[in-house]
Amino acid sequence: MLLRTIIIGTAIFLTLIGTAFAQDYTFSNGELTDEQFYKAVTCKAKVDAPCQEKPARWPAFLSNQLTVGLAQVQNGTSPEQEKIVTTALQRSVQMINDSGANLKLRYVSGRKAKNAWIKVHIIQPQGPNFLIKGVSLKGMNGLKAQNARTRIYANQNYNIMRAGVTISNTLTDPVQLQAIVLEEVMQSLGLMWDIENPYYNDISIFSQSGPDNLLKIADQDKAALQRHYPF
Repeated sequence: MLLRTIIIGTAIFLTLIGTAFAQDYTFSNGELTDEQFYKAVTCKAKVDAPCQEKPARWPAFLSNQLTVGLAQVQNGTSPEQEKIVTTALQRSVQMINDSGANLKLRYVSGRKAKNAWIKVHIIQPQGPNFLIKGVSLKGMNGLKAQNARTRIYANQNYNIMRAGVTISNTLTDPVQLQAIVLEEVMQSLGLMWDIENPYYNDISIFSQSGPDNLLKIADQDKAALQRHYPF
Protein backbone atom coordinates (compact mmCIF):
# COMPACT_ATOMS: atom_id res chain seq x y z
CA MET A 1 0.00 0.00 0.00
CA LEU A 2 1.25 3.47 -0.87
CA LEU A 3 0.34 6.14 1.62
CA ARG A 4 -0.51 9.79 1.04
CA THR A 5 -0.78 12.83 3.25
CA ILE A 6 -1.55 16.48 2.60
CA ILE A 7 -0.19 18.97 5.14
CA ILE A 8 -1.83 22.40 5.11
CA GLY A 9 0.04 25.25 6.71
CA THR A 10 1.40 24.02 10.03
CA ALA A 11 -1.34 21.44 10.70
CA ILE A 12 -2.20 18.10 9.16
CA PHE A 13 -5.68 18.65 7.72
CA LEU A 14 -5.87 15.21 6.18
CA THR A 15 -4.97 12.39 8.53
CA LEU A 16 -2.35 9.83 7.57
CA ILE A 17 -3.89 8.02 4.66
CA GLY A 18 -4.16 4.28 5.09
CA THR A 19 -4.46 4.39 8.89
CA ALA A 20 -7.55 3.43 10.86
CA PHE A 21 -8.80 6.97 10.39
CA ALA A 22 -8.95 7.06 6.60
CA GLN A 23 -8.20 5.20 3.41
CA ASP A 24 -6.41 6.56 0.39
CA TYR A 25 -8.76 5.22 -2.30
CA THR A 26 -12.38 5.05 -3.43
CA PHE A 27 -14.36 2.01 -4.51
CA SER A 28 -15.97 1.76 -7.94
CA ASN A 29 -16.70 -0.88 -10.54
CA GLY A 30 -16.25 -0.84 -14.30
CA GLU A 31 -15.05 1.91 -16.60
CA LEU A 32 -15.47 5.45 -15.28
CA THR A 33 -16.12 8.52 -17.36
CA ASP A 34 -13.22 10.97 -17.62
CA GLU A 35 -15.08 13.24 -15.17
CA GLN A 36 -15.63 10.46 -12.63
CA PHE A 37 -12.04 9.29 -12.94
CA TYR A 38 -10.61 12.79 -12.59
CA LYS A 39 -12.62 13.54 -9.45
CA ALA A 40 -11.71 10.17 -7.96
CA VAL A 41 -7.95 10.76 -8.23
CA THR A 42 -7.89 14.48 -7.40
CA CYS A 43 -10.56 14.95 -4.71
CA LYS A 44 -11.41 11.40 -3.60
CA ALA A 45 -14.94 11.55 -4.99
CA LYS A 46 -17.02 8.41 -5.20
CA VAL A 47 -18.92 7.83 -8.45
CA ASP A 48 -21.25 10.78 -9.11
CA ALA A 49 -20.73 12.04 -5.56
CA PRO A 50 -19.21 15.25 -4.17
CA CYS A 51 -15.52 15.57 -3.42
CA GLN A 52 -14.43 14.15 -0.08
CA GLU A 53 -11.23 16.19 -0.05
CA LYS A 54 -10.14 19.53 -1.43
CA PRO A 55 -8.06 19.15 -4.60
CA ALA A 56 -4.53 20.54 -4.42
CA ARG A 57 -2.23 21.60 -7.24
CA TRP A 58 1.02 23.43 -7.83
CA PRO A 59 0.36 27.13 -8.51
CA ALA A 60 1.06 28.55 -11.95
CA PHE A 61 4.20 30.40 -10.87
CA LEU A 62 5.77 27.09 -9.84
CA SER A 63 4.15 24.51 -12.08
CA ASN A 64 6.35 25.35 -15.05
CA GLN A 65 9.63 25.25 -13.14
CA LEU A 66 9.26 22.25 -10.82
CA THR A 67 12.49 20.54 -9.88
CA VAL A 68 12.59 16.87 -8.92
CA GLY A 69 15.61 15.30 -7.30
CA LEU A 70 16.93 12.36 -5.33
CA ALA A 71 17.65 14.24 -2.12
CA GLN A 72 18.79 11.35 0.07
CA VAL A 73 19.95 7.75 -0.21
CA GLN A 74 20.13 6.01 3.14
CA ASN A 75 22.59 3.28 4.10
CA GLY A 76 21.57 -0.20 3.00
CA THR A 77 20.56 0.97 -0.48
CA SER A 78 22.42 -0.84 -3.25
CA PRO A 79 24.05 1.07 -6.13
CA GLU A 80 21.66 -0.76 -8.47
CA GLN A 81 18.61 0.46 -6.56
CA GLU A 82 19.90 4.03 -6.60
CA LYS A 83 20.54 3.81 -10.34
CA ILE A 84 17.05 2.42 -11.01
CA VAL A 85 15.40 5.20 -8.99
CA THR A 86 17.53 7.89 -10.65
CA THR A 87 16.72 6.62 -14.14
CA ALA A 88 13.05 6.21 -13.26
CA LEU A 89 12.89 9.80 -11.99
CA GLN A 90 14.41 11.09 -15.21
CA ARG A 91 11.98 9.06 -17.31
CA SER A 92 9.03 10.14 -15.17
CA VAL A 93 9.98 13.79 -15.61
CA GLN A 94 10.20 13.34 -19.38
CA MET A 95 6.87 11.51 -19.61
CA ILE A 96 5.08 14.16 -17.57
CA ASN A 97 6.63 16.92 -19.67
CA ASP A 98 5.41 15.11 -22.81
CA SER A 99 1.92 14.44 -21.41
CA GLY A 100 0.25 17.56 -22.78
CA ALA A 101 -0.36 19.01 -19.31
CA ASN A 102 0.55 22.62 -18.57
CA LEU A 103 3.51 22.00 -16.30
CA LYS A 104 7.23 21.55 -16.70
CA LEU A 105 9.48 19.42 -14.53
CA ARG A 106 13.26 19.32 -14.42
CA TYR A 107 15.39 16.59 -12.90
CA VAL A 108 18.22 17.88 -10.69
CA SER A 109 20.99 16.09 -8.83
CA GLY A 110 23.66 16.73 -6.22
CA ARG A 111 23.17 19.76 -3.98
CA LYS A 112 20.30 21.00 -6.14
CA ALA A 113 18.33 17.84 -5.33
CA LYS A 114 18.34 18.75 -1.63
CA ASN A 115 16.49 21.95 -2.51
CA ALA A 116 14.18 20.49 -5.15
CA TRP A 117 10.50 21.31 -5.02
CA ILE A 118 9.82 17.56 -5.10
CA LYS A 119 12.33 15.69 -2.94
CA VAL A 120 12.71 11.92 -3.19
CA HIS A 121 14.32 9.86 -0.43
CA ILE A 122 15.36 6.23 -0.68
CA ILE A 123 15.10 5.00 2.87
CA GLN A 124 16.15 2.02 4.95
CA PRO A 125 13.17 1.15 7.20
CA GLN A 126 14.31 1.09 10.82
CA GLY A 127 13.61 -1.40 13.60
CA PRO A 128 11.06 -4.19 13.92
CA ASN A 129 8.24 -1.85 12.96
CA PHE A 130 9.96 -0.66 9.76
CA LEU A 131 9.80 3.03 10.58
CA ILE A 132 11.00 6.05 8.63
CA LYS A 133 13.92 7.77 10.33
CA GLY A 134 16.52 10.33 9.37
CA VAL A 135 14.63 12.25 6.67
CA SER A 136 14.12 16.00 6.50
CA LEU A 137 10.47 15.75 5.45
CA LYS A 138 8.15 17.30 8.04
CA GLY A 139 6.10 14.76 9.92
CA MET A 140 7.56 11.68 8.23
CA ASN A 141 10.00 10.38 10.83
CA GLY A 142 8.46 7.72 13.04
CA LEU A 143 5.86 6.63 10.50
CA LYS A 144 5.78 3.14 9.01
CA ALA A 145 7.79 3.09 5.80
CA GLN A 146 5.56 0.84 3.66
CA ASN A 147 6.69 0.60 0.01
CA ALA A 148 6.40 4.33 -0.52
CA ARG A 149 4.90 7.45 0.98
CA THR A 150 4.08 10.77 -0.62
CA ARG A 151 3.37 14.02 1.18
CA ILE A 152 2.39 17.32 -0.33
CA TYR A 153 2.69 20.51 1.66
CA ALA A 154 0.13 23.15 0.69
CA ASN A 155 -0.96 26.61 1.81
CA GLN A 156 -4.45 27.56 2.95
CA ASN A 157 -5.57 27.87 -0.69
CA TYR A 158 -4.48 24.30 -1.37
CA ASN A 159 -1.64 25.45 -3.57
CA ILE A 160 1.19 22.94 -3.23
CA MET A 161 4.39 24.58 -2.03
CA ARG A 162 6.60 21.49 -1.83
CA ALA A 163 6.35 17.71 -1.90
CA GLY A 164 8.27 14.76 -0.54
CA VAL A 165 8.46 11.08 -1.38
CA THR A 166 10.02 8.19 0.51
CA ILE A 167 10.73 4.91 -1.25
CA SER A 168 11.76 1.86 0.74
CA ASN A 169 14.99 0.14 -0.24
CA THR A 170 13.32 -3.16 0.64
CA LEU A 171 11.90 -3.02 -2.89
CA THR A 172 14.15 -5.13 -5.09
CA ASP A 173 12.13 -5.82 -8.23
CA PRO A 174 13.33 -3.34 -10.89
CA VAL A 175 9.98 -3.05 -12.67
CA GLN A 176 8.05 -2.52 -9.44
CA LEU A 177 10.57 0.08 -8.32
CA GLN A 178 10.28 2.02 -11.58
CA ALA A 179 6.48 1.84 -11.54
CA ILE A 180 6.31 3.11 -7.98
CA VAL A 181 8.64 6.02 -8.76
CA LEU A 182 6.37 7.09 -11.64
CA GLU A 183 3.24 6.78 -9.51
CA GLU A 184 4.70 8.75 -6.61
CA VAL A 185 5.87 11.60 -8.84
CA MET A 186 2.37 11.75 -10.33
CA GLN A 187 0.87 11.74 -6.84
CA SER A 188 3.14 14.62 -5.83
CA LEU A 189 1.46 16.74 -8.50
CA GLY A 190 -1.87 16.59 -6.66
CA LEU A 191 -3.36 13.41 -8.12
CA MET A 192 -3.27 11.91 -4.66
CA TRP A 193 -6.00 9.28 -4.51
CA ASP A 194 -6.13 5.70 -5.73
CA ILE A 195 -9.04 3.75 -7.20
CA GLU A 196 -10.12 0.31 -6.01
CA ASN A 197 -11.70 -0.97 -9.21
CA PRO A 198 -10.75 -4.20 -11.02
CA TYR A 199 -11.23 -2.52 -14.41
CA TYR A 200 -8.18 -0.31 -13.77
CA ASN A 201 -5.84 -2.92 -12.28
CA ASP A 202 -3.73 -3.24 -15.43
CA ILE A 203 -4.31 0.14 -17.09
CA SER A 204 -3.94 2.87 -14.46
CA ILE A 205 -1.08 3.76 -12.14
CA PHE A 206 -3.75 4.87 -9.66
CA SER A 207 -5.11 1.36 -9.21
CA GLN A 208 -5.08 0.43 -5.53
CA SER A 209 -4.79 -3.31 -6.26
CA GLY A 210 -2.79 -3.12 -9.46
CA PRO A 211 0.44 -5.09 -9.89
CA ASP A 212 2.81 -2.07 -9.76
CA ASN A 213 4.24 -2.74 -13.22
CA LEU A 214 2.96 0.19 -15.31
CA LEU A 215 5.80 2.27 -16.71
CA LYS A 216 3.87 4.76 -18.84
CA ILE A 217 1.22 7.44 -18.36
CA ALA A 218 -1.67 6.47 -20.58
CA ASP A 219 -5.33 7.11 -21.32
CA GLN A 220 -7.29 8.45 -18.36
CA ASP A 221 -4.19 8.95 -16.21
CA LYS A 222 -2.88 11.36 -18.82
CA ALA A 223 -6.30 12.98 -19.31
CA ALA A 224 -6.57 13.60 -15.57
CA LEU A 225 -3.14 15.24 -15.46
CA GLN A 226 -4.04 17.44 -18.43
CA ARG A 227 -7.26 18.49 -16.77
CA HIS A 228 -5.54 19.28 -13.48
CA TYR A 229 -3.02 21.48 -15.31
CA PRO A 230 -4.84 22.92 -18.35
CA PHE A 231 -3.42 25.45 -20.78
